[in-house]
Amino acid sequence: MGLFQIWLLSHTIKNKKQKTRRNQNIGNNMNR
Repeated sequence: MGLFQIWLLSHTIKNKKQKTRRNQNIGNNMNR
């Protein structure tokens, strides 16, 4: 259970980082 929770946490953090990067790219494209 503990290992699974750690894996899930690291996975969600990775997904959040990817989402923020995507949002930044969209913003940069609009600025251009």
